[in-house]
Amino acid sequence: MPVICVNPSNSSDKEIVDGLSKQNEDLRLFLSDELEDSFKSSLPGKKAIGDILDDTHISTASHGAFCGVFFEDKDSKLRSIFIKAIEDSSLKRVIWLSESNPDEKILNL
Repeated sequence: MPVICVNPSNSSDKEIVDGLSKQNEDLRLFLSDELEDSFKSSLPGKKAIGDILDDTHISTASHGAFCGVFFEDKDSKLRSIFIKAIEDSSLKRVIWLSESNPDEKILNL
């Protein structure tokens, strides 16, 4: 089943993406255009690179994926953007990775 990982942006996130790539032949990534090129190229999978602050870019990139793995930033600045993107997507399953506590909107996705 196609999986999309949204916003992997550090070495811990990369470990998770690497593990998923071993289990899934159709691994997709949506990466911020502000990430360093060397980090982007180190990640496995098919990559879409764009504005991480635009929920329509994320929901469009998610089209056709069954599961979305969302890597929330430390400050939770992307939370509302991710929620809107998920609501507008066709994703059937969502995995939310964050250092912050989830709120009711996340739990009800």
